[in-house]
Amino acid sequence: MENEPRLSEINLKQLQHILLNAPAAIAVYEMPEFKYILANKAYEKLTNRKAADLLGKSFRNVFPELNGTGTFELFDTILINGESFTDPEYPAIVDIKNDGVLQQCYFNFSMEPLKNDSGEIYAMVATTCDITEQVEARKKVEDTETQFKNVLLLSPNIFVILEGFPEMIITFANEPLFKSWGKTASIIGQPLMTVLPEIEDQPFPKLLQQVFETGKTYNSKEEKAVIIKNGAPVDTYFVYVYQPIFNDAHKVTGVTVMATDITEQVIARKASEESEYLYNEMIYSSPFMISILKGENMIIEIANDTILSSWGKEKEVIGKSIFDVMPEVIEQGFDKLLLNVYRTGEPFLANETPVTLPRNGVNKIIYYNFVYQAQRNIDGAIVGVAILANEVTSSVEQNNKRKENEKQKTFLLQLSDALRPLDNPVEIEEVVTKITRDFMDADWCLYATIEGNILLILRDAVREG
Repeated sequence: MENEPRLSEINLKQLQHILLNAPAAIAVYEMPEFKYILANKAYEKLTNRKAADLLGKSFRNVFPELNGTGTFELFDTILINGESFTDPEYPAIVDIKNDGVLQQCYFNFSMEPLKNDSGEIYAMVATTCDITEQVEARKKVEDTETQFKNVLLLSPNIFVILEGFPEMIITFANEPLFKSWGKTASIIGQPLMTVLPEIEDQPFPKLLQQVFETGKTYNSKEEKAVIIKNGAPVDTYFVYVYQPIFNDAHKVTGVTVMATDITEQVIARKASEESEYLYNEMIYSSPFMISILKGENMIIEIANDTILSSWGKEKEVIGKSIFDVMPEVIEQGFDKLLLNVYRTGEPFLANETPVTLPRNGVNKIIYYNFVYQAQRNIDGAIVGVAILANEVTSSVEQNNKRKENEKQKTFLLQLSDALRPLDNPVEIEEVVTKITRDFMDADWCLYATIEGNILLILRDAVREG
């Protein structure tokens, strides 16, 4: 029985066997010099050093490059306070491959003090796992994410990242987002609906839910959001994309919102549309004749119903040259007037101007008051001619009739006054002939009678000179 090994010796050998063959790199140091008393196979592989070259040597001498890095100080602190130490990502610049080249390494590292019955530390067990590749891969991803976020932070467009559903926590947002929403960086970490409760009854929460549930990207066109800014609702317009974020299991964990605030453009466009509407309303509801002709070919771009009716044309003439649809314009010389305005920019005004136009297959004289006015673009270049006209045929005819009546009245009064003192038939005939010649503005006037088929000239009056 005396030659049989004791139980403690068996346990110690088993423990050594377990440690030497453990997959993790394990080293045991003797205190207080931190001399190697055990280094397993995994530790040999990790450090590219044989256990025989390590045993009996101090850790400080094996890795002198760690002097001043805080590692030796850490070991001394553990020796003093006797507490275990664990760091899942311990950084060290060390000659880990034993080739004289220092490398930045990362270790999942722990140090466990071993104490005797008196509580004194007589050894320490170091467990080390090289996680350099994993850390570098992660840092590469983090660097890429950081660069990406820096790009997003500097982007003029809106970017926001929402994590989790239904919470939709805002984990990232850039300055354009804060400006558009009227918020500050304090919204980071808050649920979307806490930040913008006013959008609850708007389409956006349901669209985001759809992206979270289906994993399909949503692309919007111009959409309006009513956002509370400074206590008041404000119509804000966006073009945006909801892009799902997937984890390694291809599950949607978040949504990236990429948007452009187009409120200023929409307001400007609506103002332009309103201005254009009022412009067109003024033209098409005006009782005056209005037409806009474009280019040297005088293409009819606008013609209201009033001027089309006066021209005797329908709306199909829009987009055609006025010279083609109304050749009488050229025949009466109006083409020259229009082109002169287009080329010189000088307006042309006319009153009670007769224009011969076909009406119901018959040419009819129509009288107009009109102006030809050059049309310029935003740069001041002439691009066309505007016609503003008013038909005054009825007024002209009435005026002409009134003038004719007054002229006849004047003629009769003059004739009456001239004949009153006369009683000689010959003198009466001469006076009538002369006054009639002047009334008719003729060069020659005859006073005659008709006897049967014979015209008998009794007197004549010839204008002198």
